[in-house]
Amino acid sequence: MPNRTDLLELEETFRQLFRKAKACWNTFEAEGLTASQALMLQKLDEEGPLKASQLADALWITAGAVTSFSDKLISGGYARRSRPRRTGASFTWRLRTKAAICSV
Repeated sequence: MPNRTDLLELEETFRQLFRKAKACWNTFEAEGLTASQALMLQKLDEEGPLKASQLADALWITAGAVTSFSDKLISGGYARRSRPRRTGASFTWRLRTKAAICSV
């Protein structure tokens, strides 16, 4: 069973994490981005270019929702959509700038 000191340390760690997450969210919110759009940006930052189906699987949303959410990211200059020239495969989303990304 944890002692009181351990619980106080855990509480302080949680408070710090919460403050960082809130500051990060405020940054996205100030840009007019939704939580799903922010998660898409983070995923692209972590993994690089991804197909809509890959983003959808990672975020537990549909590929259609990825397309819908990405419109604002593309118009805001945060991401871009491209189609591989040689294969003609489905579109790939890429992060355009790292300015909007914050890590907790």
